[in-house]
Amino acid sequence: MRHGDVRYDDQFLYQLGDDLIAAEKKQPGIYTEWGAGHDGIRADALDGLLGVMSKNPDAATAFFDPAGNGSGSDHVANDHLKYLLHERDWPQHSTVAGPTVITMDDPLNRTGLGAALEAAATGREPNSAGASFDRHTEAQARVMQETITQLDKDGKGDAIPQNLKVPLGRALADYTTDTHAILSGTEPNSPQGASRINADGDESNITNSKHSLLRVMRGVSDAPYGQTPDGEPVLVYDMLYENQKLYSAEYLDTAREAPAEQRSNVVGDWDNKARHVGEVYGSMTAIGSDMILDDRDTKVGNLNDAMRYTYHGVGGLFTQIPVVGDPVQRMVDAATYEYSKDVTAAAEDAARSEDSSTTSAGIGGTNVLLDAWGGEHGIQGSEAHEHAKGEAKQSFITGREDAYSALRTRK
Repeated sequence: MRHGDVRYDDQFLYQLGDDLIAAEKKQPGIYTEWGAGHDGIRADALDGLLGVMSKNPDAATAFFDPAGNGSGSDHVANDHLKYLLHERDWPQHSTVAGPTVITMDDPLNRTGLGAALEAAATGREPNSAGASFDRHTEAQARVMQETITQLDKDGKGDAIPQNLKVPLGRALADYTTDTHAILSGTEPNSPQGASRINADGDESNITNSKHSLLRVMRGVSDAPYGQTPDGEPVLVYDMLYENQKLYSAEYLDTAREAPAEQRSNVVGDWDNKARHVGEVYGSMTAIGSDMILDDRDTKVGNLNDAMRYTYHGVGGLFTQIPVVGDPVQRMVDAATYEYSKDVTAAAEDAARSEDSSTTSAGIGGTNVLLDAWGGEHGIQGSEAHEHAKGEAKQSFITGREDAYSALRTRK
């Protein structure tokens, strides 16, 4: 099936997945690989099927939808997501060496699961083009919401299996509109979250708690994603940060205009939007600095060489970064900023003191974006613009400290 050039039927994939789960529950260890196996063939039939399922996103969404499928007497419940993320004993490699049996984890385990989850939550095949700052269907949003909830069970959202990190990172990037709202506090259920999504057809969105989202974003962020043309390493964090930066610029660009004679006053919704952007940037800076502080074998700041957080043309590396209009793109271009300086400054500040709630370490990138917004709209230097920057500063500190609080929960 994996090598077949066809799109398998939704119900067939669903039933086969159910059957494979039932088989391994009846006979544990049925998919353990003994010896070297066969080249190109994996012993884990269930994970292989999930990889096949990722080529049919609608089938993947139905398979993972925690609400089940069908209605009335035809309704079928499922706990596939919970089972695969928490309850399954993932198959291992076992090799007999004389009198000794050597058992180790399959280095490819969960690759099919990661691909299927990305397809299920986004409605697109893994790593395919088509990203935009849009909402999702109710079923897709339920899958994303429940995935975050399950991953953050017992506050352990950062302990994500390696092979899930990149596909889940791409899925989170596809939900930038939602994650921006949760991190900034503009989602009505933020920060405590809600047990259900905001269901609105194709305009549905997730409502996870802010702390759960932060831990899961941290959990995927340190995974290698690729390299720039110059050979610089790129992490999942780069993709998440770039999307938040782009959406923040677009969000600021929607601020109401004000007549020139009113620009010496606090006008429109400038303060509100600046506060929201500041809180998001504070959260992202905290995630980045936490990665530095968590590297127990490296002194604070030394990860700059291994974690280059900004590049000219970095957007070309990611299919999950949407195309935006010229005004927003000019703001982003003007705001190109080596934010490794921000996360390092915040990490150094956190390392020096347990109470960093009064410092603005790491706010440089936020100020650059706000200045670019001011320049694009001809308001830079006005009293109202400076006031908005002051509001952003306070929210940046709040967002950063709240993120630190969430991440300390799982230490």
